[in-house]
Amino acid sequence: MSFSIFFFILLLVVPTHEASELATQTCDKTSVKELCNSVLGTSTATDADGLVKEALAATTREGGDVSVQIAKLLTSGGATAQKGLTECGDIYKTAMDKLKAATKALNEKSYADVETKVTDSKDTAKSCEDGFSGASPITEQNTKFSNLCDLTLAIVKTIKG
Repeated sequence: MSFSIFFFILLLVVPTHEASELATQTCDKTSVKELCNSVLGTSTATDADGLVKEALAATTREGGDVSVQIAKLLTSGGATAQKGLTECGDIYKTAMDKLKAATKALNEKSYADVETKVTDSKDTAKSCEDGFSGASPITEQNTKFSNLCDLTLAIVKTIKG
């Protein structure tokens, strides 16, 4: 009986360790190693495609969070930031559509399309920041979104070689 339990636990631990090792090795190859480890450190992905899916999902979640933050600021912000926030909202809507297309492209293993869509999405953060005269109220979120795009792109590049 105890041998069965040990064997079962071993079956659970070995794949998890291998997945963790894959994430660590992949993160070591990126220029955003710290972010990569924080996003993928508990990954259960067993291949690079799985890591890209997880990074892309994190990027998409952050883009959604930025969109929610923009909506909140639009309802409570002053007139000065309204124009910039409205433009950012439109820009992020487009970015979210591109990330959805990137996910579809990844499922089709069309890595060049994934790169193009994620690169276009990354440009969102800069375009959003450029829409403000002075400091943007969402600089921190834009930076995080941009960095997550960089992470996704870095992992795609490890697949393409």
